Amino acid sequence: MNKTKLALALVAIFTTVFTVSAVPVDECLTARECHTRGLFVDSAGDWANAINNYDRAIDLDRSFVEAWVSRGLIKQRRKYYRDALADYTEAILIDPTYGKAYLSRGSIRRMPDYPGDQSSVKDLVQDVDGAIADFDKALELDPKLAVHVTYYRGITKTRSGDLAGGLKDINKAQAIAKDLSNPNAQNFIQTVSKAKERTQAKIKAQVVSPAPLVKTRGGVNYSPAQREAWLRGSPLPQPVAL
Repeated sequence: MNKTKLALALVAIFTTVFTVSAVPVDECLTARECHTRGLFVDSAGDWANAINNYDRAIDLDRSFVEAWVSRGLIKQRRKYYRDALADYTEAILIDPTYGKAYLSRGSIRRMPDYPGDQSSVKDLVQDVDGAIADFDKALELDPKLAVHVTYYRGITKTRSGDLAGGLKDINKAQAIAKDLSNPNAQNFIQTVSKAKERTQAKIKAQVVSPAPLVKTRGGVNYSPAQREAWLRGSPLPQPVAL
């Protein structure tokens, strides 16, 4: 492609973006049209206009679940976590068979904290069990989401202490990602590989770390089984000499 053709192509692209952004939102005739326009302007970096289009899509057809999830994704990126969670939950209530809504909701429920949360009401708490249930449901409903589900579920399990289960899921995500032809697949593979390395390091550290010794005032050690029970919160049993 020569320079003249390249310049004309770029002008056409920028003109299209400007035209789509300039068209009033209320000129959308269908929810799908508004949603498609929202996706386009969002990909161009105009998230505010995208939300306006998703709002319009929902006004036209509240059962159009894609608009709820797409709007929630922008809110999540903007750190309005509670508002995003509400959009995902509404999508699930409207269509309990829409796998992406469960995947998206799980991605919020798994979070250990909500740094920089911009929501007006900041009452979210981590829900690991709920997140894993959402990921399981997403995979059941839409196997095409497997690479993202297994990655996020693996990270969630790892952070909750299930290192073996987390590593198993991360390995699945890595295997699936290697077969993807998506241009962004390589970046995702690197992300998954780093998560795998961190999890393997945690497992190794857990294996080599000696169990902490618990002693009575008289200097008598507890048995390994008794120490484990104590660490889990059980009352201290009568000590036995080792």
